Amino acid sequence: ARIARTGFSHDRFHRDASIPNEIADTLKEAWARNFFRGLRGDHMLVAETAEGAVVGFLQILRPDSETYVIDLTAVAPCQRGTGHGTALIQTLQAKVKPGAVVRVGTQKANTASVAFYEKLGFALVATTYVYHRHDT
Repeated sequence: ARIARTGFSHDRFHRDASIPNEIADTLKEAWARNFFRGLRGDHMLVAETAEGAVVGFLQILRPDSETYVIDLTAVAPCQRGTGHGTALIQTLQAKVKPGAVVRVGTQKANTASVAFYEKLGFALVATTYVYHRHDT
């Protein structure tokens, strides 16, 4: 949850000028905590340092037996660029059954995320728009 609270800045909530960053951070933290409450996600992979400190995670949804969806992933800001994110994705890819589909969604404006997934062999197959409505 700590990593989720501090690990995002280019997601749709942080990029929405009507949502204060503190609320966006709280949303991401709650999203991660929902895994432990049994409310979201089917599996989680965790990245650790050699000393055993948790520095990243990858939450996975399984909508059916042939599909894996990367639902939420983050690496602690101080650990970015050290290979933990790549290791999480590669671990997932090594565990999937032959013929299974691995999907991930990210925001087009999050160019670092798009480049990261493309570097790991993902390709754009669809685009969607997400709208926020803010009632006053």
